[in-house]
Amino acid sequence: MSELPIRVAQACTLPTVERPARSAEWGSLFREVTAAESVGAQWGRLVFPVDSALEMRVRDLASRESSCCSFFTFQLGEGVDAAGAQTMTLDVSVPPSQSAVLDAFIAWADGVRTGRLA
Repeated sequence: MSELPIRVAQACTLPTVERPARSAEWGSLFREVTAAESVGAQWGRLVFPVDSALEMRVRDLASRESSCCSFFTFQLGEGVDAAGAQTMTLDVSVPPSQSAVLDAFIAWADGVRTGRLA
């Protein structure tokens, strides 16, 4: 017996009243980003220093975000920066229909990282 695909609406289901607090959480996390880049039309990467407490924050927020915004897929990994230091990476991917959301997300992270945005 084959499984039927389950269709999930590709929209944010976070209640409007909770969105300012969630945005503040992302803004706080973006202050820890050491690099933010769009890698393609459908995925981008945020780079963080290696820190166990920070890793827990990233995991928690990414998990909560993907539960209300089903179009986001987050994958935590490891990397090395240009100076050879270990890094933590958060790859973010979306379906083609949400590429503008991803672009805005990466631009927001980079803006906070560089001080252009609060």
